[in-house]
Formats: sequence, structure tokens, C-alpha cells
Amino acid sequence: MFLGIEIGGTKLQLGLGRGDGAIASLWRGNVDRAAGGEGIRRQIVAAVPELLARAGTDRSHLRGVGIGFGGPTDDATQSVIKSHHVAGWNGFPLAAWVTDLVGVPAVVCNDADTAGLGEALYGAGKGLSPVFYITVGTGIGGGLIIDGEIYRCDGKGATEIGHLL
Repeated sequence: MFLGIEIGGTKLQLGLGRGDGAIASLWRGNVDRAAGGEGIRRQIVAAVPELLARAGTDRSHLRGVGIGFGGPTDDATQSVIKSHHVAGWNGFPLAAWVTDLVGVPAVVCNDADTAGLGEALYGAGKGLSPVFYITVGTGIGGGLIIDGEIYRCDGKGATEIGHLL
């Protein structure tokens, strides 16, 4: 099983799946902006065991975690650069924190990029290249997927269309 986490400016979602694009179990919550990044991290700590219990599984069955974060992230450090919507994320080592929490490797990437990758691999863009994905929510973001890979170019936010660094 794989754990997916989406952290946005107004909602938090955690999902479990087998890696085939289907969601086996889903947990959703609202973000309390006043509680900041620490509040969202507390929600994740509480949601993980609840989600695993709903799915009838435990942490020993997890193979990895993918995190889509609503803001710019740093691929090299697997950290959040900043959130334009919720305080308490600047420079936070999110992938390492989640790895410590659940005991399996985690990766973090911008949420528009991860959503675009999901659409390219399993959704409306399956079998197509390139796929350009736009998300409109608390913020606006974009992701470009070429041949099943997130296009990175030479820097952070190469295909962002909304909030930048």
C-alpha cells in the first residue's frame, strides 16, 4: 500500500492505494489556518492511524508516501519552501518528518505537479504527452507532464502559473 497526502490551503486529504491509481481508503479534513503548519501536522498524526484502521491494514503494509503540497517545494531537500496560505511551513523538511512518522520513505512535490502526474498516468491524460494540468483552489497552480515525468526544467516552479517563490 502507498499513502498519499495532499496539503492545501483549505483542505487536507490522505488516501491509501495499491499504486494502480485506485483509492482504497480516503480521509478528508478542513485546514484551520489559524493553527498554522503545526495544526496540519497534528491532523496528519491523528489521521494516519484512522485511515489505516478504515482500510483494515497497518503501517507494516505501507511501502511509501507521496505528498502533494500546495506551494513551492524543493526537490533537492524534499522540503517545503513556503506556503502562500498557511503560516509555519517555511523551510520545513516535510518528507523527512513524514518518513519519521510512518517509517517508510516519503517524497514531497508541489500539488499541481502531483495532480498532473496522476492525470497523465491514470486519468484523462493517460496515454498522452504532453499533459498540462491546471488547478484552481485556494491558489492557482500548473504542472507539465512529458512522457510520464514531471517537467522540471532548470529550476523550482518551472511550469507554475500561479503563486511563485
